[in-house]
Amino acid sequence: MTTQQIERGVSNAELARGVLGVITARGGSKGVPGKNIALIGGKPLIAWTVEKAIESGAIERLIVSTDDAAIADAARRAGAHVPFLRPKDLAKDDTPHLPVIQHALDHQRAAGYEASHIVVLQPTSPLVSADDIAGSVRLAKSRRAAAVVSVTRFHGHPSWIMRIEADGRLSPWQSMEATAERRQDGAAAFVPNGAVYVLAADLVRSGESWYGPSTLAYEMPAERSLDIDEPWDLHVARLIFDERP
Repeated sequence: MTTQQIERGVSNAELARGVLGVITARGGSKGVPGKNIALIGGKPLIAWTVEKAIESGAIERLIVSTDDAAIADAARRAGAHVPFLRPKDLAKDDTPHLPVIQHALDHQRAAGYEASHIVVLQPTSPLVSADDIAGSVRLAKSRRAAAVVSVTRFHGHPSWIMRIEADGRLSPWQSMEATAERRQDGAAAFVPNGAVYVLAADLVRSGESWYGPSTLAYEMPAERSLDIDEPWDLHVARLIFDERP
């Protein structure tokens, strides 16, 4: 859903009320070691997300959940609060996102802050705009949605997704009954881009998936949907920022 299509039922004054922003930034990246503080455009990677979150005006309290002191220092310099260092058992390679968010929410409740919504952001999406963050929050509040997830268009036909078997054979990921359909003739397909998640606090506490049947989509263009996961992604991000005026 584009910003222009979002209902305007929430005033600017109400937008940030009760909204806790949580930027999750683990220190132990294997794909790109130290990526969350890698320099891009003259700043640590995490600084771009912190600055856009603040600029959005849609977050009442912004914190960073990290287990790494260097990331914490970079986040504080960019303007975020780092009220704790995340426990090591919540910073493993296979740690799911949900318990990390629950930990941050519980910590803030214990500190006296009662959030109605949590905006989950990741430093690996440095091209997200302040309008994307504000638009996602506005969509969640105006539609009273339990969850809003940012997505981008998948440029291809889902039925053409393939896998390579252990013996090297190419096989369809699922039934290819619709492969005769041209990409441009099929319904548009979208994938989560990892940039913005707006979640009702009650949903987070319940432990239920935020990909439920009532989850709403906030559409972002490909040029703001880069997710840095591999060295090549970091290289592309640097090229993009180097070209900016």
